[in-house]
Amino acid sequence: MRLAVCLPRTAREACRSGRVSLLTRPLHEAPAPAMPDPYILVAEDHPACRELLTYCFSSTYRVGAAADGAEAWETVQQDVPDLIVSDIDMPEMDGITLCKRVTETPTWTIPFLMLTGRTDAAARTRSVQAGADAYLVKPFDRTHLLTVVQALLSEDDAPSGLRLGPSTK
Repeated sequence: MRLAVCLPRTAREACRSGRVSLLTRPLHEAPAPAMPDPYILVAEDHPACRELLTYCFSSTYRVGAAADGAEAWETVQQDVPDLIVSDIDMPEMDGITLCKRVTETPTWTIPFLMLTGRTDAAARTRSVQAGADAYLVKPFDRTHLLTVVQALLSEDDAPSGLRLGPSTK
C-alpha cells in the first residue's frame, strides 16, 4: 500500500483550495505577566498567634513575619510590604511606635492594621493618632480579618467603618 500526499506550494494556494486558512495571529497569545501577590508583614510577639496569622494569609498573599516592632521596622526598610498587621504590646518596639514610623515616612503609603487584645478606648485613640487604618481585637474572626485586609489592599478606599482616620493613600 502506498500513500501519496499532495502539498500546496504556497500558503495562498492552500487557502484557495479551502483546506487551510491563514492565521492572522498566533495560536496562543502570551498571557499578560502575572502581578505578584500582595506582601503582608505580620508583627506579633506571640509565636502561636504569629504562626496562625501567617497561615491565614499564606493561601492568598506573600507573608513575612517579625517577632516585634524593631524587627518589623528593619524588615520594612529592606522589603516594603503592601500591608502591615501589627499587635500593639510587643518588646523592643511596640505597634504604636512602629505605626508612627511607617506612616511618618513620606515615601510610603502602607496600610496599617492593628490587631490586638487591647479593648480599651485609649489604645484605639493612640492607634488612630499614630495613623492606623483599621483596628481589630483578638480573638478575631478569620473571615472578617481577611475581608478587612482585602479592603485595605484594594485600590479603592475601604468601606466606611473600616478606616479609623484619614487615609494614608
